Amino acid sequence: MSLTTIQKFYENKTILITGGTGFIGGYLIEKLLRSCWGIKKVYVLYRSKSKSGEERLKESSANALEKVSLIMGNLELPNLGLTDEDLERIIDEVNCIFHVGATVKFMEKLHLAILINVGGTDSIITISKKMKNLQSFVHVSTAFSQCIKDVTEEIFYSTMVDGDALLGRARSDDNHSLNKATSTILGKWPNTYIFTKHVTEDLIRRKGSDMPIAVVRPSVVLAPYREPASGWSSKFDVHSIFIMSTNIGIMHSIRCDPRTIVDVVPVDLVVNQLIVTGWHIARTWYKYGKPMTIDAYKFLFRKTERLQIFNCVSGQQNPVTWGNLNAQILKMYKKMNLYCELVKFVTLKQRNFKDSNTQILWNSLGIDDKNVFNFNVKDINWENFYYNLVSDIRQNILKDDMSSIEKARTKARLLKLFHYVLIASYLFLFLLILYNIFASVF
Repeated sequence: MSLTTIQKFYENKTILITGGTGFIGGYLIEKLLRSCWGIKKVYVLYRSKSKSGEERLKESSANALEKVSLIMGNLELPNLGLTDEDLERIIDEVNCIFHVGATVKFMEKLHLAILINVGGTDSIITISKKMKNLQSFVHVSTAFSQCIKDVTEEIFYSTMVDGDALLGRARSDDNHSLNKATSTILGKWPNTYIFTKHVTEDLIRRKGSDMPIAVVRPSVVLAPYREPASGWSSKFDVHSIFIMSTNIGIMHSIRCDPRTIVDVVPVDLVVNQLIVTGWHIARTWYKYGKPMTIDAYKFLFRKTERLQIFNCVSGQQNPVTWGNLNAQILKMYKKMNLYCELVKFVTLKQRNFKDSNTQILWNSLGIDDKNVFNFNVKDINWENFYYNLVSDIRQNILKDDMSSIEKARTKARLLKLFHYVLIASYLFLFLLILYNIFASVF
């Protein structure tokens, strides 16, 4: 079988992946090993937890460990907490980096979010500058990293936040005062995750200008559209949690504007774009050569060809609104209600994410690469996707057989009838009390 252009690029390459046991990282490893079978080795940075890294990796990338080597590390620590031996191995061998690792907890303690998201990226940049054969570095950010703006272009934005000072403070023993000042430091930013992703992008702009680096900003990442199976997911994503909570009656409603575009992207499209971006940045970097020295002040406010950003979003080309989903997303218990408050910056306000760089990248691919690494959101049929997603949740998460659908529909109709009868009873009782009050007075 002949290889595509991108498959040829990844032949005999050694890859370093952070966050390989997470949602996006697991699919990234699976796709690389399945579609880029010429890869030499994949190093996966993992942090020791109750389960071994190998066990957690098997759950997300089963039967694909022959070329995978696990390296224990910690994004919170300088130099990723690597041993001298592992550090030397990475510097000598790695050709491509996919930095997916991050804490994605919206209300993570500020000092931890800074250490992991900002500090981890700072450490990887420092290490990557020592690498002998680095060809591409793809950093995964979020489309909401500039969410205080109504329109997000594919550029680096200026910031008033001193990332180095924040990181230094987080690495000191002053964590209590830093966490205490969280609301003041965040300002308009909705949570510590998005705030630290914003700061991290500026760190990349300042420290990565002499490197073959690109930033990919996915919006809300969902279960896969096609690969390995439509709607199938071994892990929960936020969107699936809302859908499941709705369908089992935990939630009845959510504060949202039904006209607001739900900018969501299936994880397999995100992963394909990451892989293509790695190829693209290596190709364009060696074409242009090392970047020239430019005035730092001017650089702060303009886009550069060598530091590229790709918004991995759907809202521009294939939008779907909250109203289109037609889900019975209801009011929830205390914990879920708190979570709804945390995500209202997504559900209540329309944001416009430009994706011209992503479209140009897609159009630059040959037919064979488009077939293997499809990330064209125009191809998504949202109705079919959500049907498959709900079916997967029903069968694989809730363990509810599809043969019981008609029975469930009958039950739902009866519950709906009971609901309206109950409302009518309360209304009748209210009118009866009102009638008796007026009768006694007049």
